[in-house]
Formats: sequence, structure tokens, C-alpha cells
Amino acid sequence: MTPQTPQIERPAVEQPQAPMSAPVAGYTGPAIGPMAGPTAGWYAAPAAAQPAQRMVPSPTMRLTLAIVSITLFIPLLALAIGLMTSLAEVVAPIIAVVVGLFVVALVTLMVVAVNLLFNYDVLTPRR
Repeated sequence: MTPQTPQIERPAVEQPQAPMSAPVAGYTGPAIGPMAGPTAGWYAAPAAAQPAQRMVPSPTMRLTLAIVSITLFIPLLALAIGLMTSLAEVVAPIIAVVVGLFVVALVTLMVVAVNLLFNYDVLTPRR
């Protein structure tokens, strides 16, 4: 047989509860939350999309692009000169010079094209 522990009865203490219809103290705005009203759980549709506007780059953005273009142009120019020098040992020097000048012209054209496309906003569709 196991000894039983005596059960102590505690008096029930009732917690005061606010009535369900009582508003939260100090809040006078509209009801919010998932159970707030007939549109609960639904979100408003996003506003209609604005037509594409022309984006004009700021002077800071233009300056940044110019600096980056020059910074990248110098190593690409060095690669073209290195190609020209290494080709001069394998093929005729005149062919190496022509290939080197072609690569320099191609790199220059790429840098100019990127700057023109960015600065004059050629890619934005117009109405």
C-alpha cells in the first residue's frame, strides 16, 4: 500500500475580465486585424503602374561612370599593347600592329558606346 497525500483545496479566485465589446483603452481608430470586417484577410490591389518615365542620370552617376570607364580602359589598352607585342614575334610586325590597333579601336568603341547609352538614355522606351 502506498500512502496517499492529503488533497488541499484552494479557493477559486475569479479573474476580472473585460466585456468582449469594450474597446481597448485609449484606441479610437478603425478596427484592424484578420477579423476586422468584411474585407478581412484581403489586401488592396496595387496602384496601376505608371507609364515608363525617362530616367535622367545625376551628375554624380555620370562622373562615376566616366571614372570607371577610364579605370577599365587603361588595363584593356595594356592588354591590347601586350597582344601587339607578343604577336610581333610570331607574325609579321605590320600584322601585329594592325591587330593591336583593331583591338584598341574595339575597346574604345565599347567604352564610348556604354557612356553614350547611359548618359543619353537611349534604352528607355518613349511614348
